[in-house]
Order: sequence, then C-alpha cells, then structure tokens
Amino acid sequence: MDKYEYNISSENSPEKFKTICSKIEETYSEFQKDVLLVDVDGTTIQVYHINKLEVTVYDDYEVGAVYVLSDLDLKEINFKRC
Repeated sequence: MDKYEYNISSENSPEKFKTICSKIEETYSEFQKDVLLVDVDGTTIQVYHINKLEVTVYDDYEVGAVYVLSDLDLKEINFKRC
C-alpha cells in the first residue's frame, strides 16, 4: 500500500507538531491515539490508528522537519494552513 506524505515544515517545530496532531484529532475523532513517542534525539512521534490503517506525525530532529505519513488520504485537512 502506498503512503501519503505531507511535508509541513522544513524545520523542527514543536508548535507545528502539536497543531497538526490537534487538527487530526479534531477532524478524525474516530482515530485511536497511541502514546506519544520521544526518541533519544528529541524526535517526537504521534501514531493514530483506524481499523488496520495508520497515520504517523513526526517532528524529526534527525531529518529536521515536521511531516505526516499516512495510509489514508487526509484530504479534509489543509496542511498548508497549519
């Protein structure tokens, strides 16, 4: 299965990460939210599930970006406004 990729910011941003997570939770209230993961380099990762599909939000300090990888097309969210 192909994944959808949404590039939010070319820099790390805890604020943008929180905004994206909030938008996903508001728009897709049926998603099940996993425990927030924090990597040793400070990267934060939030995973959501619905059925067997997954949506993952990253504030990735190794890559230096905020982005979303998703099994679903999250077309209801305008990521450019986040």
